[in-house]
Amino acid sequence: MYRSEEELDSNEPNNHLWIAKSYQYEAINSDPYYKENLTVSNIPAGKYLISIPVTNIGFSYQKTVEIKPGQITFFKFHVWRGFSDDGPAPLEYNFFPSP
Repeated sequence: MYRSEEELDSNEPNNHLWIAKSYQYEAINSDPYYKENLTVSNIPAGKYLISIPVTNIGFSYQKTVEIKPGQITFFKFHVWRGFSDDGPAPLEYNFFPSP
């Protein structure tokens, strides 16, 4: 993942690259709500291009995402379907005031 060309400051080199490896089959517990198998943290706000190469089909999927300050940016990726923005279902809060 790297900063989108349109987001680069004229004095900022486009050489900062964030690389993540999925931990899907490793012994790391994912968050029960997000059910993630890959995370990248502490990315400055802005627009970024995500590129996922799929070597067994010789193709690279790409998607531009916007990282907003103080928020989680969520996306799903499926090899044959590409990216989707479907996030986890909204949390439900049950509040029952005491009588």
